[in-house]
Amino acid sequence: MTQGSSHRMKISRVSALRLVSYVAPVVALVALAWQHWQAEPLAHASSQIAVVEQPLIQQLTESPEFQAVTDRTTELGAEEMPAYWQLVRDAEDTSFEELKCQPHVQASYSQLLQSPETFRGQLLQKELNVRRVLAYDVEQGTRPTQRLYEVWGWADDAPGNLYVMVTTELPDGMKIGASVFERAKFCGYFFKLQGYIPAGAEAKLAPRAAPLLIGRMIRGTLPTRSFASEKDWWRIGIGSLLVVSLIGSFVSRAFYFKSAKPAHSDSPATPNDQLFEEWLEQS
Repeated sequence: MTQGSSHRMKISRVSALRLVSYVAPVVALVALAWQHWQAEPLAHASSQIAVVEQPLIQQLTESPEFQAVTDRTTELGAEEMPAYWQLVRDAEDTSFEELKCQPHVQASYSQLLQSPETFRGQLLQKELNVRRVLAYDVEQGTRPTQRLYEVWGWADDAPGNLYVMVTTELPDGMKIGASVFERAKFCGYFFKLQGYIPAGAEAKLAPRAAPLLIGRMIRGTLPTRSFASEKDWWRIGIGSLLVVSLIGSFVSRAFYFKSAKPAHSDSPATPNDQLFEEWLEQS
């Protein structure tokens, strides 16, 4: 093989590597755009969910007791307690299965935060990752129960954003404590946005808001995560294309400079050539 043909083969390999380095990012961007376009109709549909009419609850939320409910406060006010105990009583008199069979609305975490008055008193179903369970004794008197449980957790569609659930009965075997790892299915009423100060946060910061739900819950099934879901494979594939692009770009530049330099040169290397060779070795 002649030196000219060898040089042309090197140039062709360099061109091929350059082509890969240019095409791979374009393919990755097109794939991302296509995935976003596929997800957009679903997001639009979820934002158009209509509220299911529930005559009984509608009458409750229009009553003076429910009109007195205030969102984002860190404590329940005395004026809120009649509506609060009304929902506790309704939930205690109904089983989980009975609540589940009633008409309910579908509301995301962000929808509850944006329009709490729209969903107040409405029946919701949530599957939550429980991380904290507290118990409180209640003076009987006119109260419907002797003990309440306060359950904190987050949903899969909003990780890190807490819900707080109030129930009169825990699922069998669910532990009480500040560090719990459980999965629960909840069915009950949305009461208000409960304000809370996250642990370790400065007291002067504005409280965060957690949807306060009152109802029934049963034990859920902890999800088993496979090696990679469908969305993960998309990310792995796109990441691989970008890595190939970077490697191809680097290798093509190295081939270009090596092929551009004469095989036998009598002229001494210039300072710039020496600096470039040192840079390649360090890389």
